Amino acid sequence: MNGKSVGSLIDTLGADYFDVDGELVQSSIFGNGEKRTIFKRIKGRVETEVLYFDSFGKSVDDKLFIFVARTDEPTENGLCPNYSERREVDSAGHIERDVETCADGMRRSTTTREFGKTGKLFRVLREDIKLRTWEDVYSYDTLGNITDYNFVVNDLKRPKYWHLINYVDFKFDKNKNLIRAVATSSNSTRPGQMIYQFVEEFIITYYPS
Repeated sequence: MNGKSVGSLIDTLGADYFDVDGELVQSSIFGNGEKRTIFKRIKGRVETEVLYFDSFGKSVDDKLFIFVARTDEPTENGLCPNYSERREVDSAGHIERDVETCADGMRRSTTTREFGKTGKLFRVLREDIKLRTWEDVYSYDTLGNITDYNFVVNDLKRPKYWHLINYVDFKFDKNKNLIRAVATSSNSTRPGQMIYQFVEEFIITYYPS
């Protein structure tokens, strides 16, 4: 067999932090630096602040620093850093909508989530004030495990394209939470060809009851 042996490459794509009540307080996305989103809950409202850090961990101005994530996360460049977030829920239609509004009252972005009758997330569409869009579409097997994840990116920096993830193996902890999945990847530049195979691992910390 001909081939080349390569070592393992482990990159941290992001991290979410929750308080003891399970509320999200900080979300970080990593790339050529870090995009850190801080969530503050004040009298029923969620106020959000976005901060950027370079590869050395130094705080930087997003007007001078072009953040590039390791994944195709929605870009925040050109959007207001301080904003509030309001959630609208259509229970009958199984739809949730998060509306971000800048401090000056201008709309920042809208994220719409569509769920099935069992509560599984099937589609997410984010559109910001600059008309950039990110769409996620999920498929599941009869046991409720995710089988395909397709996201379509139109960030106006390049032609619109899609990226497909196929999941083939799963591992769960004793509480039946997913902790490991094996997946393969393809995209619109090479449809039908496997670009790479990877393992997703999730670390879950349980707080004492």
